[in-house]
Amino acid sequence: VLWPWAQLAPLRRPLIALARMSAFNLHERGMPFGDRRISTLSPPPDYLLRYFTFKLPEITVILVVAAAGVFTVRLVRMRKRAKLERARRRGEPAPKMKRPPPPAGPDERRRVAVAGFLAFAILFPPLYTIAKRSPLYDGLRHFLFLVPIFTVVAAVSLTKLIRGLSARGTLAARVGAASARALFIAHCVRMTLLMVHLHPHQYLWFNAFVGELPGAYLRYSTDYYGNTYKEGFETLRDYLWETERERYLEGP
Repeated sequence: VLWPWAQLAPLRRPLIALARMSAFNLHERGMPFGDRRISTLSPPPDYLLRYFTFKLPEITVILVVAAAGVFTVRLVRMRKRAKLERARRRGEPAPKMKRPPPPAGPDERRRVAVAGFLAFAILFPPLYTIAKRSPLYDGLRHFLFLVPIFTVVAAVSLTKLIRGLSARGTLAARVGAASARALFIAHCVRMTLLMVHLHPHQYLWFNAFVGELPGAYLRYSTDYYGNTYKEGFETLRDYLWETERERYLEGP
């Protein structure tokens, strides 16, 4: 709606822009990536996977992986049910299965369809980028639009986990639900304290999977905007004022 150039050909021009930006090559330089250096014009296939794994909060990564596992299990169950249904319609004997799928819930097909759409929304952009060998640099900032989707998936997963445990009614389930709530609150407090500590350079943060910022230092792109240089120069200025004042005043 706010893109006049695309409105002139709304089905064609967004794809033209996507193709051109996927081949954007004006920022060729070397970057640290684990134990080696890579070029912005030829990032490895796991570039985005590593950055999302190391830059998202740990609890978000764990819940998204768990949600992907649940989605896969439901997809396999739906496929098994479809096989059974086809066999019944044709009057054929049911295919042998180690574990017959449980009966489908009333909204399961709709839920799997919604989950499939979310999986497509998450996977298509990075997979397209990998297939096109698009230039990538400065961490995951080109794919920040995926962070809200990951956050929603993680939030829904956590909510369903807590509600599912609470609904069971057993002591162990209630303890599990209370523990999940306490863990989530503790995680939020920890993240808040970390962001206050890093302010105004919150984007420098890396999670514990890579050893936080000390673990990522010199191994991944951290301060790619150079914002902390200002504080570094101020510290150097104060030090020189105290130790080499005459030289400091005479030099540039």
